[in-house]
Amino acid sequence: FRDNLFRAVMATNPHVIIQAPGRFIPADELGRLQARVATLPGVVAQSPRLFRQAFITDGASYRAVLLNGVDPAAEPAVSDLTHYVRGAVGEDTRPERAAGEILAALAEPPAGRRSGMVLGESLARTLGVIVGDELRVVSTVQRLTPVGPVPLMKTFQVVGVFATGVGGTDEVAAYISLDTARRLYRMNEAAGALGVRVRDPRDIDLDAFRAALPGYQVESWSSANRNVHDDQAE
Repeated sequence: FRDNLFRAVMATNPHVIIQAPGRFIPADELGRLQARVATLPGVVAQSPRLFRQAFITDGASYRAVLLNGVDPAAEPAVSDLTHYVRGAVGEDTRPERAAGEILAALAEPPAGRRSGMVLGESLARTLGVIVGDELRVVSTVQRLTPVGPVPLMKTFQVVGVFATGVGGTDEVAAYISLDTARRLYRMNEAAGALGVRVRDPRDIDLDAFRAALPGYQVESWSSANRNVHDDQAE
């Protein structure tokens, strides 16, 4: 049970998350940060990401979600999400290669097609949607119009679901491409955080990360999920 819980937590979480407290990380700073992180011991992969609150609607009801903008090409190296992605609601977990293809569908679509979205299976069931359906995301960012401020919105097509078994994730999380998330929140080339994968997630020298990255907030999967880490240590 503990190993299953550990794997489920790892499904959608990089081993280390680096943020700039109270602000986003602009593109030029992000490049310098990544170069510095690459020199730290044990680091094997990293990728910028953006996570923001949003509302999802099928036209009849609204649901608050945590919207994750990720690089579809880099995400399989940073988290274990591909192990839990499925091509249909209720389907057994797909082979990793097929799941990677589903994540690739988050990337910018051909002209005339909707951008892709992968959402938690529990969230999909709550909304009553299946793969192929369309959902509209309502951003917390607004644009000015002649009739007043209006939130930015974009319609997506559901290209897959994921099921980690962790209710707090499967019920609220959705994934889109990082580039699309940046536009939806008017972020240009900035990132909300840098996700990092290390060689051994059970042996992260968090003090070394923090000493090398002054001014940044650095959290490991274990510090963010202390109850799971404590179970693993017993």
